[in-house]
Amino acid sequence: MIEGEIFYQSRSDMTAKCIVCGMVKRIDGICPNCKPAQEWPQQPAERTGIGLKFDSGKKDWSLLELEFVEPLVAVFELGEKRYGFENWKREFDNEQRRFRSAIKRHTLAVEKHGASATNPEDGDVYHAAQIAWNALRLLWGELKRQEAADGK
Repeated sequence: MIEGEIFYQSRSDMTAKCIVCGMVKRIDGICPNCKPAQEWPQQPAERTGIGLKFDSGKKDWSLLELEFVEPLVAVFELGEKRYGFENWKREFDNEQRRFRSAIKRHTLAVEKHGASATNPEDGDVYHAAQIAWNALRLLWGELKRQEAADGK
């Protein structure tokens, strides 16, 4: 198969039927209704039994191990207990300064006590998780402001 072509079911009249949309056209081209061949299996599903899944170009969430981000959940739970459900989504006065200050406080604790140090003042959540949470919250807030400025 040539890169950039759709896999077609060949027909005897030098045309092919696209396995996705059913459009019949000459064999030498890309189906105008569909995507390039690298996004499709080498054989039609009818012959191989392989299902089609149109997820090319989408974020691959399988790369994210939930165990890796599990310590962040404890930070969210702590926030919910203290401030209420989804309070973190609100805008804050001096947001950049305050979240950066929190990152620095927790970074200092990690520097002194190690990455697995917990914070007894904050329900024994990991200081490192609080660093990550605050950094992600800074990013999230900035992205939301940019979306609002762009009218999205």
